[in-house]
Amino acid sequence: MSEIADWTTSAVEEPRRGRRNWVKFAVAGALILAALALFLYSTIRSNAQYFLTVQELRDRATEMVGKDVRVSGVVVPESIFYDAATLHLEFDIVDRDSPSADPVRVVVDGQPLPDQMNDEAEAIVEGQLQPDGTFRAGTLMMKCASKYEAE
Repeated sequence: MSEIADWTTSAVEEPRRGRRNWVKFAVAGALILAALALFLYSTIRSNAQYFLTVQELRDRATEMVGKDVRVSGVVVPESIFYDAATLHLEFDIVDRDSPSADPVRVVVDGQPLPDQMNDEAEAIVEGQLQPDGTFRAGTLMMKCASKYEAE
């Protein structure tokens, strides 16, 4: 007893299955790439932070309220207020090249007073501009004083 193979149907069906598999892989690959692109886009947007000067922050104040911002400026002389009991620090910063411009009031809570905090020290603060114009910082970094640099 021998079986007779029907070559007409199997020869026609095989290329169609191959094409269908290729299309399935292409669609699955496109979906994976789209999901990855969406994930990267949302991650980058949520971690984005503006790095501005004091004047740029002033110029874009309405746009920057409530956004994560990093601002660099010089501490205005005699503007530092620190309460050691509550770890509450307030000071004003301005741009180094325009010390007579309107300063931005920085408020930092829950951090000890940095050793380098003094008049005309350069500060970098990260936080959010408040609707009243003050800058509430979560992170305060002081640049090293120039007295440590080689002459």
